[in-house]
Amino acid sequence: ACILTTESYGAGTYTLVDKTSTQTLTGKTVTVSDTEFIPVAWMIDGAAAPDALATVDLGTRQVKARTFAADSSEDLEFFWQAPADIADGDSGTAGFQVKWRPVYVITHATAPASGEGVTFALASCSSGDGDTGNCTVGDDSVVAYADLDGHAQYDVVYGTYTAMTVTDGAAGEAWMMKVYRDHDHASDDYAQVVGLIGIEVKYVKNMTNGY
Repeated sequence: ACILTTESYGAGTYTLVDKTSTQTLTGKTVTVSDTEFIPVAWMIDGAAAPDALATVDLGTRQVKARTFAADSSEDLEFFWQAPADIADGDSGTAGFQVKWRPVYVITHATAPASGEGVTFALASCSSGDGDTGNCTVGDDSVVAYADLDGHAQYDVVYGTYTAMTVTDGAAGEAWMMKVYRDHDHASDDYAQVVGLIGIEVKYVKNMTNGY
């Protein structure tokens, strides 16, 4: 859900305080950001798949995760239906952009030492009606957590939102994505598996009535 606080449009700046009322802004487009979580359970084995989906017992709580090795770049593929109201987060400067971050859990009993980290990467392409779904993903967007010192077994880790340019990205299309643990990256030096819970996509959207 989105909560609109302050947005600029036209000649002035306006604040919507009463979130229960309906505000009509004729001829105006209000732009906000939103997020969507994509669980690892929706993902499909890539060229070199990580461990199968399993329940990670955290004690009282449980999560579903797939553990990625530290010595090979294991990958998963998945489909995401881009929202009809999604907009380019970079306004066309460097291609159609969104932001993303991985969400994973430290599954191994050996906790990361000082200076040890984990890196995940994501790449995507977009296919519209009549386009082949076998599109070629763009450049990798890398989220490196360089120092996991202080994290212990069963701790949840959130990466930093990082921009990703989507090849031929467009609203309302099928976005094909590939996510993997980049074990060759300089910041991926935690020598244990970690369990990917999913990824979060953060994007810009235009609030218009397109029903």
